[in-house]
Amino acid sequence: MLAMTTSSALAADDDAYIALAEKASACIRGAAPQVERAEAALSDGADFILNDLCAVEVAAVNRYQRGQAMLQTLRASASALDQGDGDGDFTAKERASMAAMRKAYAKATIDPDTGEIVWPEGTPTEVGGMTLYTSFAASNEAPPELRSLAGRELLAARLARLSPR
Repeated sequence: MLAMTTSSALAADDDAYIALAEKASACIRGAAPQVERAEAALSDGADFILNDLCAVEVAAVNRYQRGQAMLQTLRASASALDQGDGDGDFTAKERASMAAMRKAYAKATIDPDTGEIVWPEGTPTEVGGMTLYTSFAASNEAPPELRSLAGRELLAARLARLSPR
């Protein structure tokens, strides 16, 4: 199993995350031997694997990591508001909107197949719009663990091919 870590401290027992990471890892491992034979520069081969051949699987891991981090941040913000002096000097409409957002943050999940945030039905559009914004604002760079795996797999394939029998 690939050990994946992120700044959002995803739990090692997060089955959905582990499944996405394993799909990406399997794609990388499967592609590395063929790419190694076709590409002289291993770093170019890693880029080709991560950005082209396994792009769907790598993107799902990225979305999952971003989604988990976003939900943790939103839930912490809502919790901080709850611990503070209530809803302050907000209007009744603003307080109702904040309550709806807190509820949405608590009930949101991550799709185990795509890594996308799944908001509960009735989520205020300003909450769902944050997902769209973060999908554009976030980097599509492969997680370091997957980039490292691609490099190691390509190097192992190269050394196996070039070593005397």
